[in-house]
Amino acid sequence: MKTYISAGIGDMMALDALLTKEEKDPITEIYWGCRWGKVLVPLLKNNPGYPNLKKQYTIDDDVGKKVMRRLEPAAVEFWHFRPDFHPNYEIGLKLFGLEKEEVSAIDAVAIFKDFDRKYQKSSFLSNASKNEVDWEKLNIQPNKYILFHYPTATRRGRNDIAQIEEQDWNFVEKISKEKNLDVIVISDTDLDLPLSRGLILNKPPIKEVAALCKFAEYYIGCDSFVSLLVSKRLGAEHLFIKGHDHKITHGKDIKEVILSSAWLQQHYCPHPPEDIVKFYKSTLGR
Repeated sequence: MKTYISAGIGDMMALDALLTKEEKDPITEIYWGCRWGKVLVPLLKNNPGYPNLKKQYTIDDDVGKKVMRRLEPAAVEFWHFRPDFHPNYEIGLKLFGLEKEEVSAIDAVAIFKDFDRKYQKSSFLSNASKNEVDWEKLNIQPNKYILFHYPTATRRGRNDIAQIEEQDWNFVEKISKEKNLDVIVISDTDLDLPLSRGLILNKPPIKEVAALCKFAEYYIGCDSFVSLLVSKRLGAEHLFIKGHDHKITHGKDIKEVILSSAWLQQHYCPHPPEDIVKFYKSTLGR
């Protein structure tokens, strides 16, 4: 079955873990109607969770930007042609030379808003291999480190990305010393590391990120695709996730949003809402 998907990297970490076997098994080809398709391709290639997937297709970044500049200039840097926006979906199909009748679209937004959707499992974690990481070069052992994600750099003005501040770094340093663990920092921007024990990985390949998520002992950092993936494995007591100020974007504090939002609950499942409010806050810590 030809399948159309348009999702951000973080959304795909959650979507993969919500799709059922019956939904994944028929997929033979994926058409990525989003900028992040090229990044996500390796996670689905030769992934037993998608046993019949043979081909994946993406849109060139320059083409996507050119089209999105006409549709929504503010979204050029992470363009997407979602199936829940029909004019955008029509354009996405046209860029692939497809007709609606030829393809089945996965409506990620509808899935995330569905309280009845049940967690399945993360095929990305299941398929992650220790061999993706050069542990000897890092001088770190699997399951003996804290994974930290610094907020994603973007040229689009946004108020829904958590900012890591001095007190957050101080908290990471505190946990690192208490637990006697080094910190692996994933970042896509230049960064002077204010920690006594740690190293920075700048834009590591997506499969290496998946492996680092699978073998981390703790996750500390911003609400991101890394936090969404690692939360599928770690218990609530090993997660410290900083979200943005939801009073600005939602008019409510984070706890209120979590308890009322299927979106956040589905993104951070399999954790129940009462656990999510413990590790997902506007500052790092409990």
